[in-house]
Amino acid sequence: MTKLDQQLTLPLKVGEVYKKGDVIKSFRNRYFVLNANYSLEYYANEILYRTPNGTPKGCIDLTTVRSVMMHHETNRPYLVKITTAEREWVLQCYSQNDQKQWMNAITALMQNDKFNGYIPECCAFHTNVRESELLVHAVLRHSYTKDQFIDHSFKRVLKLCKKFYYEEVRDDC
Repeated sequence: MTKLDQQLTLPLKVGEVYKKGDVIKSFRNRYFVLNANYSLEYYANEILYRTPNGTPKGCIDLTTVRSVMMHHETNRPYLVKITTAEREWVLQCYSQNDQKQWMNAITALMQNDKFNGYIPECCAFHTNVRESELLVHAVLRHSYTKDQFIDHSFKRVLKLCKKFYYEEVRDDC
């Protein structure tokens, strides 16, 4: 096994987080595993994750993410909302520090290309996208048709979004 293979198989972050159900809207404790292949798997508990044949209860495909944000409600602090093409995932962390760690881990994965991550239904252009452009790339590709996405004008959209990210968003952090 090469060093890159080992990096791809080791989880980037693991830990317990409450997840809001899609059908039954209650929060349940789950053991989450953030992988370098742009997946956020969750298990019923840590024991099932550590079991060799343990299968996840579900998985969030981070390649379809439209937004990731920290959120607070009166009775539910330390929330992380992940909006994908399929649904909105609401996760409740145990502390503000835990919330920041999960946010940092997820956004760092989406903004970093060192793992050579796989993005399905995406053009080869993603291999050249760096840092904040990767996040913008994942978000904006859902707003364009396949023909528009590979158009050269799309590069200008990414450039403008990156400029906005560094001038507007970074200043608010």
